[in-house]
Amino acid sequence: GDFGSKKYAADIFKFVKSNKNSTLGESALFEAFSALKGQNDEKAFEVGEDYLASFPKSNKAKEILLTMTQMALISVDMRRAQRYLTAFAQKFPDDGQSSGYLQQAAQIAEQSGDLPEAARLYRAIGNIDKQVKVLFLDSNWQELQNVASRISGAKGIYFSGLAMYRMGKK
Repeated sequence: GDFGSKKYAADIFKFVKSNKNSTLGESALFEAFSALKGQNDEKAFEVGEDYLASFPKSNKAKEILLTMTQMALISVDMRRAQRYLTAFAQKFPDDGQSSGYLQQAAQIAEQSGDLPEAARLYRAIGNIDKQVKVLFLDSNWQELQNVASRISGAKGIYFSGLAMYRMGKK
């Protein structure tokens, strides 16, 4: 068949459903992902996610996750890109790019207004200054007070006092 056609990808996807969790199914699912990606078809995300869920230890998992991240960024689907960057960092923590990807995911979350997720990601990478900023912007006074207690000096005292004041404590 025409390897790049949508019909070819659909036929492979049907085949995969009947051969899921087999080596043949893995090859077919990767082929379906590649065909859909080549057509810039949104279904490539679904197929890629199915691949990652079905074959998480595959040597192609990293490639698929990076490709889906790139596709999401190109299509300006920032939430999806954030999820994939986070997933990459969690799935491949020893990869040299993981901490940078987690930083990018945190920035996307912050810029898109998902402040609780941004705070969680900044905490995961150990960027306490950004975490404090996001908690402040989110008006999450309880968590700001908790984080401020781990900051030494005037900055910790300031944010702890601010949080307590905003919570009505003296």
